[in-house]
Amino acid sequence: QGRLVFSNRIPIQIDGETVGAIAIFQDKSDVDRLAEELTGVQAFVDALRVQNHEYSNKLHTIAGLIQLDEGKKALQYIFDLEEEQEEFSGVVMQKIHNDSLAGLLLGKVSRGKELGVQVIIEKDSEFIDHPEGVTTHDLVVIVGNLIDNSLDAFSSTQDQNKTVHVFIGEENDFLKIRVRDNGEGIREEVREKMFVRGFSTKSTSGRGIGLFLIQAIVERVEGKIEVESELNIGATFSIYLPKKRG
Repeated sequence: QGRLVFSNRIPIQIDGETVGAIAIFQDKSDVDRLAEELTGVQAFVDALRVQNHEYSNKLHTIAGLIQLDEGKKALQYIFDLEEEQEEFSGVVMQKIHNDSLAGLLLGKVSRGKELGVQVIIEKDSEFIDHPEGVTTHDLVVIVGNLIDNSLDAFSSTQDQNKTVHVFIGEENDFLKIRVRDNGEGIREEVREKMFVRGFSTKSTSGRGIGLFLIQAIVERVEGKIEVESELNIGATFSIYLPKKRG
């Protein structure tokens, strides 16, 4: 009935002879649901951890201004923070109708602030329905890895204006995910291998899996990936996921 099923088979052996087997069948949708719940919880945990650190710094700033008898500056600082938060919340909480994806974006914006990078969720972004065959876990993998790669693109640059723009929305018959940064760009030799499993420009172990996973998801649903890059100018990854298959 168009549903995917995982099946494991374990042989039963007596005195070295196989006399039977145990077969275990599990509906893949159940596994996907558990993965989505775990991913969503982890995204919110990460977001809350970063926000706790961020708000602690803001409170220290306000307290410092008050101790210096700079009450007007402290009040203006609070107003600026409120305006910034309302602008961000207006885009994410009202237009991204998926808690896991909203939590992820919240966490990445806060993470960017820690690294001195402004992560901007574009105002015309909107997410309502999943494309056919695409799970919340798939979307989190795509968006999370693309933003992480963009944040990594600033590791060797001293530019003060570090920005990552994120767009999620419908375009024609596709859900389009675009992540654009003004980082160091992608070298030609890296572009040739960046979707290969295990390839990474970082020395940290366990890297080199993000773009491979993204490509696997996109190929599975017959979507497409577009990459634009110029050295020392930045890079743009655009992912197109068809709303309907076939």
